[in-house]
Amino acid sequence: MSLMPQSSIAHKPTADLSNLVEGVSIIALFGATGAGKSSFANLASGRDDLTVGHSTRSCTQNVYQTVPFKVDGRPVVLIDCPGFDDSHSSDAEILKRIAAFLTFTYEKNINLTGIIYLHRITDNRFGGASGSNFRMFRKMCGTDACQNVLIVFGMWSYPPTEEQIAREADLINGEHAFKGILAEGAKTARHLEKTRDSAFSIIRRLIGHKPVPLELPRQIHGGMKLEETAAGRAVAGELGEQLRQQKKTIEQLKQDQKDAIADNDKKWQNEISQQEKRAEASSKALQNQIDSLKNNGQADLTKLFMDAQQKHLAEMLDMQLKFQERADKAEQRRDTERADHRAAMEKMQAEHAQGMKDLVMDMANQRSGCIIC
Repeated sequence: MSLMPQSSIAHKPTADLSNLVEGVSIIALFGATGAGKSSFANLASGRDDLTVGHSTRSCTQNVYQTVPFKVDGRPVVLIDCPGFDDSHSSDAEILKRIAAFLTFTYEKNINLTGIIYLHRITDNRFGGASGSNFRMFRKMCGTDACQNVLIVFGMWSYPPTEEQIAREADLINGEHAFKGILAEGAKTARHLEKTRDSAFSIIRRLIGHKPVPLELPRQIHGGMKLEETAAGRAVAGELGEQLRQQKKTIEQLKQDQKDAIADNDKKWQNEISQQEKRAEASSKALQNQIDSLKNNGQADLTKLFMDAQQKHLAEMLDMQLKFQERADKAEQRRDTERADHRAAMEKMQAEHAQGMKDLVMDMANQRSGCIIC
């Protein structure tokens, strides 16, 4: 039932699909960083192996799966996907990782039974990172797979506040948020309580759906490069806009530098110079991200996926070896402590026996020297 070779690590990236059991429901978790994807996966699977963040800093940078678990007797595997607003990896890198996973599974004729898109009901507005993340998701998903999408609102107060209920209605009915995808067949749900029952009630709504491939792997399988896909163009467009803004900033800083030189303001010149260096570095990084989307076809993404798995398995092996080494050292310490304890007990017993022997001898000597009147 595993999507990869068995390991003592309970949550792991997908690699070998040969052991997949017919009838397992594969459900992917998408959403912005901090939306609760890893928490939901841990809660539903009954394990606590996926790293969980408690802020908007990402704890998931790769595509991970849970160990198989059962809901109403039916096997389920959850796939935890990183958000595009990742604090450690660029949007281009995240897209490549997700595309590599989806392309590899598509090649094996394995598609997602369902998709859960998690959104924090506590977010005051649907914009910025949240809006950008959802736009990327929509481009990856396409239209046909929308029928298998469940928009899940999480992180509610208990009981829900009037403000949260009103915000939910706005997200459902507003043109700027989820109205479009709901019109194409997606549904909504509430994850009100952080309980396994709540997670199961959501998963039940997706179990049994006919698996449908997402648009992204279909486009790549059809011969498109990653940069040519709808998702690739969306990411490149976002990065391109950021790059244009950075270039405007650099031009303004150059003008400010001229003004500072004209005013002979050394302190201002130095500050502007530092800002310009940072802006140039940011501009270069953005251009590198855009370039990294190029020339990524089906074979390239499959290789990327397999290379990532080999690297991760090597890291897991190293982690297991270090864990075993620590366990061996701990066992050695316990053996030493047990030996020391035995030696101390034997010494105490010997001293006690000697003391009793001396006491008996003293009492015998006293009796032999006693005068009976």
